[in-house]
Order: sequence, then structure tokens, then C-alpha cells
Amino acid sequence: MWPVDSPPRWVDRSQELATLRAGVEALRQGGSAAVWVEGEPGIGKSSLVVEALAGTSDLGWDIGWGIADQLTERMPLSVMQDCLQVRPSSPDPRRAHAARLLRSQRLGLFADGDASVSSVEVLMALADELCAAAPTVMVIDDLQWADDASLLVWHKLAASIDQLRLLLIATCRSDPHRPQVQQVRASLARRGGAVVALGPLPETDVAALVTAMLGTPPEDTLRQLTAQAAGNPLYLRELVDALARERAQPSPGAGVWPAQEQLPVAADLLRRERDETPSGDKAWDGLTSSLARALLAAGSYDEAARQASVALPVMADPVRQAETYSVLARAQVSAGRSDEAITTMRQAPSPSPRRPGMRLPPPTP
Repeated sequence: MWPVDSPPRWVDRSQELATLRAGVEALRQGGSAAVWVEGEPGIGKSSLVVEALAGTSDLGWDIGWGIADQLTERMPLSVMQDCLQVRPSSPDPRRAHAARLLRSQRLGLFADGDASVSSVEVLMALADELCAAAPTVMVIDDLQWADDASLLVWHKLAASIDQLRLLLIATCRSDPHRPQVQQVRASLARRGGAVVALGPLPETDVAALVTAMLGTPPEDTLRQLTAQAAGNPLYLRELVDALARERAQPSPGAGVWPAQEQLPVAADLLRRERDETPSGDKAWDGLTSSLARALLAAGSYDEAARQASVALPVMADPVRQAETYSVLARAQVSAGRSDEAITTMRQAPSPSPRRPGMRLPPPTP
């Protein structure tokens, strides 16, 4: 019943999962909870929610899931109507009645301006009615794309969460650019709502996920390839799929992965993913850093240096920036441009106290 697929194998995320499951348990006990899940694209936000809600479809709860995108941002209340399943043809008279009310107020695909306060109240009243009748779960996926009216409904529901039998969940990219989204998140945090931040998978979980996908533990060379995904489950799955399409994975009993032949495949996939991601996004920084590392590992030293040089001035993430300076210096040394590498290291920002300083590496043989 979920609009997103479960991963081939669930790997750890135990602390984050426990936070969401605490919300599920609160609803089971007659209470309520609001949870905000954030992270870069592909990090597993939706999959975490699916895993936390496993088994709830058999409890008789009212469960709705809406997915926002760039188009819904221009359609007042569209994602919230999807989540609440508000349709004129709905067999539920409460939902059908709400749809008729919204239609009478000329709310639709080509509505001009913001949704009226009365339209927001129509959906607030419907949510209140649903929560009174049964425990209710509302998930808004990719809230950073939601229209302002839907953001207002989510905000008002979160503000009145203690009066409802409701588990309210939002997934959102880290550091959303829209001030309205930032305000909704800040308001939830001030009221004590749960904010779950998903980071990259650790190396052990990456290995477990690759093993589940391929049916065999990854060889050392494959570990080197999958490291280019930087712990992002979506990029990891796409990388492994791309390598499989290129016949990178040998049949049982065959030899190891041919690294120098397959590293360009990883670089090509990362380049495509990076080019589809807007600069200024944290995911862009991570993908660019991974792309430069993949090119360096493949022996494309000049291209690795070019990609790193172009990216550094626009990188916002200081950790990725430090990584990219290091890759640039290594690429320059390996390409026989040691003088440039020394200049790069002088220009690099001081390392964070939590991270070791960069060292000038020896040339690659």
C-alpha cells in the first residue's frame, strides 16, 4: 500500500527508526506525535518511514501518504488533498463532502493566488473528524516542494497535535531553501517535536546492502567502487545496477571485479546524477566530491582536477570542500603538476578539529 518501495534489505538506522516507532507506539496507546525526517536526496527518508509503519495497515488506522514535487508547489492544497484522499468520487462521505466544498471555492489546478483560510479550515476540519473516528497517520513526502497552503495545514496540525489521535510525519531535504519550510521545521522543534536527521550509511551497512543486492559479499575492488556512492543508499543501488548492466559482477566462480575497467562506469553514473542535481544543494557537493574521487581512482587525473577546480568555488559544505581540495591536490600530483598541488594545499581551509589535516600524497605510480 506504500507509494515507495522498501529497500532490498533494511540496514541498521536503529536510533532513527526507534524515534519513528515511538510515534507509532504513542498512536497505538491513544496519543499522538509529530516527526520531521530530513536528509539529502536518496539518503533513505521515505524508506525509513515505510519501515517504521510496517504492520500498521492491519490495525484499522486511517493512513494517508502525499508526495510533493515541483509541480505541486504551484497547486494550492494539492499534496494535502492527496494525503487526505479528498476526491469527489470518494466512497467516504466525509472526504467527498470536503472535495465538494473545495471545488465550490474554485480551488484547483488553475486557481490563482493562495488558498483561502476557509479552504485550509475545510481540510483541518476533515483531519479532526478522521482523527476522532480512528487513529490517523499522515505522511507528506518531500515537504520542501509543498505549496504554502499545504505547509500551513501541516503546521496547524503539528501545533494542535496533542488534541488529536494523529501521527504526523514529514520528510524533507536538509537545509531547505524556502523560508516557509524552515519556519515550519523551527516551529516543530520549538514545541518539542522529533527531528530525525539521516546521514550517510557507514561502511559496514554499505557492505550489507550490497550483499543483499548481489547475493554475495562484495570483493575489495567492489568496495572501492561502491565507496563512490558516499553512503547514499539510492546512489549505491543505482551504482550497483549500472555496474551489473556493464557485466561488472562476475558469475559465481569467476574472477574479481576488473577495477580499472569499471571505475569509469561509476564516474559516468555519478556525473549524470550530479548534473541532474541543482548546485547549492548539499547533495550536489557530495556527488561532485565523489565524482572527483572516482575519476582520480580511474586514472583520469586531469579530468578529476578539472571537476574539482570548477566545483570548489561554489561548494557550500565545508566537509565536502575539504575532501575536494584533497582530491584536487592528489590529482595534480598524479598528473605531474606538483607545483599546482602545493598551491592548492596552501589555499585549502584549515581542517576541522574533528577531521585529520590533509597531507600531500605521493604521486600515483
